[in-house]
Amino acid sequence: MARLHFEGNRAMNLPTQNYSLLNLNPMVVIIDGLFGPELANKIIKLGEGAYRRSRTINPKGGSKIDETRTNEQVKIDQWRDAEITKLVTDVSSIVRLPPENAEPC
Repeated sequence: MARLHFEGNRAMNLPTQNYSLLNLNPMVVIIDGLFGPELANKIIKLGEGAYRRSRTINPKGGSKIDETRTNEQVKIDQWRDAEITKLVTDVSSIVRLPPENAEPC
């Protein structure tokens, strides 16, 4: 396991020595071998046909479609599949934030 240190005495625990630091602030790291093509294809397949226009927070409550946000997204329940759950917990460990702090599905 590699340990990548950065300002403020914080560190990321990387599961491999094979990584590339692209930028320090904000931290951008490519981690080789974090997951393979099989898992990537599985996640892509789970999202097929489920893309929806992204929404923004409506100050009056709820959410709304905003013309300035044109991307689409898919929400996948990361806790229903053991492989995806492992990936989520691995990434959570690397960035040292609990998975509960991720965007909700």
